[in-house]
Amino acid sequence: MKPIERIDDKSTPQRDAVGHLLRALRRTPVELERLVVGLSESQMRIKRSADEFSVTENLCHLRDIEIEGYKVRIERILAEDGPRLPDLDGGRLAAERDYNTQSASQALKDFEVARSENLFILSEIQKHQLAREGHLDGVGTISLERLAGVMQEHDEGHISELKVLQRWLLTNTE
Repeated sequence: MKPIERIDDKSTPQRDAVGHLLRALRRTPVELERLVVGLSESQMRIKRSADEFSVTENLCHLRDIEIEGYKVRIERILAEDGPRLPDLDGGRLAAERDYNTQSASQALKDFEVARSENLFILSEIQKHQLAREGHLDGVGTISLERLAGVMQEHDEGHISELKVLQRWLLTNTE
């Protein structure tokens, strides 16, 4: 009987690419921690403009997208054949849930737990499961491998925003 091959078994271009994605996704919580160290709770609630997220809002958004978006999508793609995956409106969630009144440190902790759970699932799947697909509203057909790429791109966007915001906060607030 042939042994089950996981995505970390034997080097192939596909597994190397997915391994790179998983490593990048593992780094996000560490990078977020680094970006908020030294900021007060009040600083983390400050917005540069009305149409930008504060640090707290970014962290709450990342938490909720990780739990209600990516976790659900990963689980459904693995469990169902071609599931329809609803999009989440991050701006609407921020307003409805009043993110800026929530605890930034708790949001970061919750994000770290959810990301760890998602990474465990992704690191344990069999290589053929990376090709499983769902239909993501607003995107179209998406494989599990591509979803991991979307997660990384989403992380990078928020990390870039947070770097700019952190510099601005450290320069313009006390």
